[in-house]
Formats: sequence, C-alpha cells, structure tokens
Amino acid sequence: QRRSEKVRGGNGGRERPLGFGGGAYTADDLFRFARALQTGKLVPKAIADSITKGEVAMGPTMKYALGFFDRPINGRHVVGHSGSNPDTGHDADLEMVWDDQWTVITLANYDAPAGMMLEMPILDLVTGSSVRR
Repeated sequence: QRRSEKVRGGNGGRERPLGFGGGAYTADDLFRFARALQTGKLVPKAIADSITKGEVAMGPTMKYALGFFDRPINGRHVVGHSGSNPDTGHDADLEMVWDDQWTVITLANYDAPAGMMLEMPILDLVTGSSVRR
C-alpha cells in the first residue's frame, strides 16, 4: 500500500494517496502541457525547440535533451518522457511527434514498461509505419 502524503489547500488538509513526490495528473493535463509546449504558449517556440533537442547520446538513435528524450521514429522527430517508480503500480508516458499534431499519452496502473509497450505500436501507426505484430 502506498503512503498517503499530506495535501495542502483545496481538500481541507485531508490526506490522499499521490504519486511519487506528490504528482497527480490526467491525460488531459499532459495533453495541454504538450500542446502549450509545441505551440509557443508555455515558452517561445525557439526555446521549446532548443530544450527538446537531444544533446546526450542514449544509444544508437536516442538522445537526451533538457528533460526530454529525442529520437527519430520512422523518420519523424519524436520528443517525450516517461515516468514510473518501481512497485507503485503506475506508469505514464508522453510522446509528441514534434513536426506534426500527434501526441501520444499512455497512463497505466501497472509498473513500467506498461505504458511504453502500449505507446510504441501507436507511435508506429501515427508516424507512418504499419503496426508491428
């Protein structure tokens, strides 16, 4: 059982279980963040392009930027990040096809890599490849 963390403010000081570090979010929250980042509403577009451009090699094709993984999938520029903690029973993944309107969000109530296992066939589909079977 997860430990409840004290939530200040809106709920009268009652405790409720939250994710690691107190984070709680919905798919809509993540989508609005992604869209604001991509469209220049969160930070100017030039800054968003800069902070999501991978600089540190993480393997043959993936690079790490300032808080984002940057990789090509089927020739398309995909930027995102995942989050999970072992044995918590939750996993979240946010991936943006940077040069298009596609955003893939997976929230799972299973440990990692549950979200990524669902996300990869979806990314294959939206980036133009047939889904691998």
